Amino acid sequence: MKRKNLITLLAFVPLFSVWGQSSLNPVEKEKLKLPELPQTVLRAASQANEQVDYTKGTFIVNEDWYGHQNSTVNFLSDDGKWTLRAFQKENPAHELGCTSQFGTIYGGKFYIVSKQEKDPGATVTGSRLAVIDAKTMKVLKEFTKIGDSDGRSFLGVDEHTGYIGTSNGIFLYDIDKMEIGEKISGTENTSGSLYSAQIGTMIRVGDRVFAVHQKNGLLVIDAKTHTLETTILKPEEHEGHGLGSIVLSKDGTIWASPTVELTGTGASLPLIWKVDPTTLTVQQVDIPTASGIEEIPNSWYAWTADGFCASTKENKIYWKGQGTGSWFTGYKIFCYDIDKNEFYKVFDFGKVEGEWRLYGTGFRIDPVSDDMYCFWYHEFLNPEHELAVVATDGRGEKNGTIKGRYPYDITNYWFPALPVFPDNEAPAIQSGAPKEVVLDAKQTQVNIPLEEVVKDDDNMTAAITLTTNMSEAHQKLITVAIQNCHLVIQPIEASVTTATTIPVHLKFNSNGKTVETDLTVKLEQGTGAPFVINESEVAVEKGKTITLTVKGMEGETATWKSEDKAIATVSEDGVVTGMKAGTTTIIATSEARNVTATCKVTVKRENLILDMASVELFEGQSQTVKITGGWVNGGVESLTWESSDKSILEITQQNPMLVQFKALKTGSAKIIAKISSKKDESTVLTTTECSVLVKEMIPVEKIELTTSEGEQPGEETLKFNINGKKILKAKVFPENASIKDVEWISSNQDAFTIENGIVTAIGNGEAEITVSSKQGQNEVTSNPIKVSCEYQLERIVFSQPIYGYSKKMADDYGRITPKIKCFPTTPSSIEGTMDIKWDFNVPQNWTNSCLNDPTSSSYYDNSSNTRGINFCISLSPENWETNELYTFYEGEVPLKCTITYAGKKYTAECIINFQEKDLESSFELENEDKKTLLKSGETLQLKWKLDGEGMSSKLKSDEVSVKFISSDENIASVNKDGLITAKGNGIATITAYVSDGSYSEERQILVGDTWATDVVCKEDTVRVTLGEAVQLAATVNPKNATYPTVEWSKPTTDWTTNSGTTVGAADITDDGIFSTMYRSDMATTVNNIGKYDVKVSSFDGQASGQCVVYVLGLEPLQDLTLTSKGVDDEISIDVKDDIEEGILYTQFFDVGFVPSNATLAKALTTRFTITSQDKEILEIGTKKLGDTHEEGFTLKPKKQGTTQIIVSAKENDVKAVKTIRVTDSSYGILGVTLDASVMTVKAGEPLSIGYQVETVQDGVERDKTVYWESSDPSVATVDRETGLITPIKVGGTTTIRAITKFGNFTATCHLNVAEGDVKVSGVKLDKNALTLAPGENAQLYATITPADAANKKVTWISENNAVATVAEGLVTGVSAGSTIVRVTTEDGGYTAKCVVTVEKKEIPATGISLDKISVKLEKGKAIVLKATVIPANATNKQVIWLSSDEDIIAVDTTGIVEGLEEGKADVIAVTSDGKHEARCSVTVYDPAAKPEVIAKDSSAVVIFAQVEKAEKYRLQLYRYVGNTPVLDKEYVADHFGNIINGLKSSEPAPLASTGKVAVNIAGLRPDTKYSVKIVALDKSGNMISTVITDPFMTAQNPTANEEITSVQPDAFVANNELILENLAGCTCYVVDFSGRITKIYTVKSEHDRTQLQQEAGTYIITAVKDQEMYFSKKVVIR
Repeated sequence: MKRKNLITLLAFVPLFSVWGQSSLNPVEKEKLKLPELPQTVLRAASQANEQVDYTKGTFIVNEDWYGHQNSTVNFLSDDGKWTLRAFQKENPAHELGCTSQFGTIYGGKFYIVSKQEKDPGATVTGSRLAVIDAKTMKVLKEFTKIGDSDGRSFLGVDEHTGYIGTSNGIFLYDIDKMEIGEKISGTENTSGSLYSAQIGTMIRVGDRVFAVHQKNGLLVIDAKTHTLETTILKPEEHEGHGLGSIVLSKDGTIWASPTVELTGTGASLPLIWKVDPTTLTVQQVDIPTASGIEEIPNSWYAWTADGFCASTKENKIYWKGQGTGSWFTGYKIFCYDIDKNEFYKVFDFGKVEGEWRLYGTGFRIDPVSDDMYCFWYHEFLNPEHELAVVATDGRGEKNGTIKGRYPYDITNYWFPALPVFPDNEAPAIQSGAPKEVVLDAKQTQVNIPLEEVVKDDDNMTAAITLTTNMSEAHQKLITVAIQNCHLVIQPIEASVTTATTIPVHLKFNSNGKTVETDLTVKLEQGTGAPFVINESEVAVEKGKTITLTVKGMEGETATWKSEDKAIATVSEDGVVTGMKAGTTTIIATSEARNVTATCKVTVKRENLILDMASVELFEGQSQTVKITGGWVNGGVESLTWESSDKSILEITQQNPMLVQFKALKTGSAKIIAKISSKKDESTVLTTTECSVLVKEMIPVEKIELTTSEGEQPGEETLKFNINGKKILKAKVFPENASIKDVEWISSNQDAFTIENGIVTAIGNGEAEITVSSKQGQNEVTSNPIKVSCEYQLERIVFSQPIYGYSKKMADDYGRITPKIKCFPTTPSSIEGTMDIKWDFNVPQNWTNSCLNDPTSSSYYDNSSNTRGINFCISLSPENWETNELYTFYEGEVPLKCTITYAGKKYTAECIINFQEKDLESSFELENEDKKTLLKSGETLQLKWKLDGEGMSSKLKSDEVSVKFISSDENIASVNKDGLITAKGNGIATITAYVSDGSYSEERQILVGDTWATDVVCKEDTVRVTLGEAVQLAATVNPKNATYPTVEWSKPTTDWTTNSGTTVGAADITDDGIFSTMYRSDMATTVNNIGKYDVKVSSFDGQASGQCVVYVLGLEPLQDLTLTSKGVDDEISIDVKDDIEEGILYTQFFDVGFVPSNATLAKALTTRFTITSQDKEILEIGTKKLGDTHEEGFTLKPKKQGTTQIIVSAKENDVKAVKTIRVTDSSYGILGVTLDASVMTVKAGEPLSIGYQVETVQDGVERDKTVYWESSDPSVATVDRETGLITPIKVGGTTTIRAITKFGNFTATCHLNVAEGDVKVSGVKLDKNALTLAPGENAQLYATITPADAANKKVTWISENNAVATVAEGLVTGVSAGSTIVRVTTEDGGYTAKCVVTVEKKEIPATGISLDKISVKLEKGKAIVLKATVIPANATNKQVIWLSSDEDIIAVDTTGIVEGLEEGKADVIAVTSDGKHEARCSVTVYDPAAKPEVIAKDSSAVVIFAQVEKAEKYRLQLYRYVGNTPVLDKEYVADHFGNIINGLKSSEPAPLASTGKVAVNIAGLRPDTKYSVKIVALDKSGNMISTVITDPFMTAQNPTANEEITSVQPDAFVANNELILENLAGCTCYVVDFSGRITKIYTVKSEHDRTQLQQEAGTYIITAVKDQEMYFSKKVVIR
């Protein structure tokens, strides 16, 4: 069909169907719930009387509104006009059937298939099959029945026969006789259930028809004999998976979409089946869902033709993605480029403003323009539908070009089904088509591309079929057929012995239209039937199979052999199995003759695993992708990295392990890892891709650094205590900067550290904290914040008073390290600045001790930044130079440490106890509490254990004892027996140590008088963005607690990965600063999102509290959506599905994130959990899916019942709930349906709803009992056993539910309760009598009783319309006389009357008005005033016209007023009785009069006549130089005389007289001659008139003038010039209404004039100053 490449929108698929009116699928139930539309809208039709050319446009087969009317066909013409309900328009009193889901044009006839013949809400019976003239839309034949079945699809098989697909098999259709024939055997529905074995899409290729059977698979039917040849892709051979739909691609291949199961939930698999229509071999092509490509949905439960189609121009197939919606809603369209083996996204509806989505079948490809016709809608309940034409030039993140958008002319629930394109062209034999071919010994087969022989401009060549005519003898010699888009001619015999010339007559059929030609085949001696394998080269995965077949003589068989069985094996039937990666050759040898054929087989290796499947970069960024699995075998394999678009991605480095690439510009591209065989580089074993999206780089321009309160300290310095922390915040500008990562910098890292905004004081000193962002060469640094810290050391002590050292330790070269403790704790940075001295006074008489040998290094300062301040003592048993033994001396040696810091000295002492005996004792305090609370005067007895060899005797002899020491005796003292006594409030440390220095322990004593009873967090719930820090605070109660401080515990979270490891990296400081880490280049950072519990305790440990911190994503999650795979609110799952691991929840519903780009959606670990409200009905399990964001939750039904599942997000405590109904089909019950899914009933009128229970058709009688319930008994009750409904509450809504006694299946009806009818009991009028004059009218009002009567319609009549008429109660007097006006009720016929008398009477005038009260009139011109006498029916309406000053104005008897001289006067209109008058003030002006000038010292008042239609005046001031006037200044004044630019006098300009404009011009030179030119301008800036003052002189003594307070810019057009006022220095843009900039220039003066070259039209003048818009105005160029 040759048609214009329209920019129109095409229609779409209704997606749902029914089985009879008594069995509704869930979609139909939802449609019956839709809000009502006005009947005027619902039944509207357009172009009722207009002739339509149906060959120029596109048909839309529409289901229309189910439950209200039959289906229809809408038509969109090439000029963009709609013809709605075209079938009804062209065929009055005829309608289509219910739920028309399929239409096709074949042989000039339009075949429309409906599921039933009549919609439940329709009044006219339509048809299941309508045969229509495609050019006129006139119906030719209608069929209300198709056997015993509902209609589904139609296929034209040849010019005489068609196939009708139904819910119960395929029926033959005689095209010539227009009759429905028999059902093709083997295609029927044997399941006994409507939605179990339907026929779907059908395609003819060559001599076969392929038809999708819901239960059986892909039927292969002989198109000539109409018999079932075989069935392929059977569910039982593919793990129970079925088929959704099929499509024919340009290369003649059939592509089939799979279903997860056979019942029609819409769930799909990430693959497509590739079917060779000649050999019937099948290959699996995987859909790369990891790269964002979505599966192909299907729709068996409410069958439609599916959104799966192909291009006729390119070898590509398209489909609407499954996405997160159900099978009838999608947001994206995808493409598979067959020749390039590439998948990509073509269009994303989420990027179109208005939240549009694709609906149902949704789209088809125009066979002429190759554009996508897309149907958009907002949501199921929204009747706003729109059609769009979209080019197929989209790729990745770039959407296809929208060529046009057209909404439907009227609002309606159209439920679009299928676009159908007119078939305007016929097949034609091509000029280069061969007339003769030769088959000889060298050429045993002729393959001619079919497009070189025959072509149809609006049909796919692959769909053209062939019928040949040869003699019976010749039919035994050669075959002529179409195979894989080629005309194939070959001998039949193995060897031709006699040369023969064979005439062949060819008839080609393209979509029911035929063309014929003749061909001569010369069969030479020595030729023979070819022997080839159906594929010359194939690829198969390891462990998978592919079937090869041979093409040879009829019935010819072959033996099969593999050259390398280690790579691939082949069975005797040609089934090839991949064994390991590599390439080999499969050889087929004919068993009938000595010929062979080969096929190259490549076994694909397993794919590489990259560390990222996709990545987003900004321009200029680089990225490294690594291989993490599926390593390259360097011995036999080679790896190369490629960029799919080198203009977008540049590879900068690569090796067999990784690739580094750089983003050059915005766009989408791929990095491809390609593994080839080293033996044959052309053999690609596998490819793995990483999708890359490059976004525009928006650089950081400014960073603002503030305190946590948002303040900038400026020059003020923030003071810190040592180890103190504070939060700083950095705000990046602009807010949409691409990369907001910043680097925190401390100018003095010895004093301050900074990380993620938390500043920590670690030493003395000052620093400046700044934040920096560096992106390429661009570096931006924030304002600095000054910080300082001064550390004050209070005291030092040794960690224990005595340290023991034994002879055994010396023999083993052992060491001890007495350690110094500083108060307060000293950071390591400060320790490095201290002067540390040690005094270790070893006795001089220990002459042979290594301690007195300076060469032995037996003791030394061991202090360092990592080890703290400590002293090391390490004795040796002998001198390492002389090998002489040292003497070990016993005794106590004091060790003293002196620290000098900040000019002060601090000392501490301990004892080193050297002893012969081993230190083998063990010491332990039995008091377990590390912190003990005491009140003043209270005591605590320390208890201990001291064990070791001979220890008891040591204690008795006091050789070894336990001693005690207090850090502060004023707070807590301790005696020699370990009795602690509290003295005063404070904290003291009690140290217990063994006298030999072997062991020591400490206990902290808190002395106080008031302990904590409660800890209250400042905020119970805190929310913080990922990567930010927040200050938590808590208060200790009571207020007078001795220890009011708190201690914070590490935040905890219960979120785990699938492998069980805890995620979430939050921390909290001693000061209560909570923080999480964030880096944009760290994918796992988003795992830190979640809920954290933070415990806080009082310092004394007596009380605690808790708060919750929610860490939110950079784009916080607001809500979760749970979208069913069907359309019911409830989800049903049967107990028979109780498999051990359960069924993944994604089979039933999808979890969506709101907004869709929420940061949490990118998390690599569990993002939400699913729990069951009742685990006895439904359990939730988990399934290992790896540590990815694909949650592995499964549903495990346990018993019949109803429960709810709760989906809880990891972020922000977001939850969503879904109802789950567990059914049990083991009882033989399959479901229940109601006769209505929505009803409006009257209160007080009981009713019942019919129902049907569907059972297994096995001859067994089942209990079909149902129970009833109402969701709101206050609205309507229902008897549980009988189902009798009693409506109660008017205006209420409830859901009536029927539940099967066995199986728990359910059906619902939404019930709306309205008031019952109230009857009329009477009517009365507000007046019983009425008197009117002719022409006078009065309103009568009728009151119906009772007030709440249902029908208040009435009719009005006058018994004598010559006297008075009445319409809707309005009575109008006509002529003198009397009549009766009567009102009658429609309900009951009650009447009331009013006697109307019409009398002629004098009606005096009560007033008069003029159409104008004031007017300006140019001298010498006239206007007409109109007078109105009140009332309108006054008897005498004569008007007398007068002038108050006849020298100024004259007025005639008709109200025409003429201006005579300048001045002001009144026009007076007077009623004929002289009692009433009206006045209009007329100001006469003379625009030609010379302006008057009142000159002052340095100013002048210019007075001139107002000009009609003048919007403003331009005043040009000329100053005389000698006798020559020179333009000095220019002003613009409004029509009141106010100057809106220039200078203005402090004195207001006086008005000279009425009708004049007075403009006060200031800033004049004294004693100077001037004149002024006044130009009157209209709204568009065009000149109306010009006047010039006489020259005038200013006075000699100037007075002060002031600058105008507000100079306003302006723009206007005059004399083809653009005039800009007060815009000097701005850049001016002249933009037309299409957004195109037509001129750019710089404004050079305050009164700028620029000649215009633009065409006439409306333009926007925009002035930009300092890179911001300063002024904008619309102007018109004429």
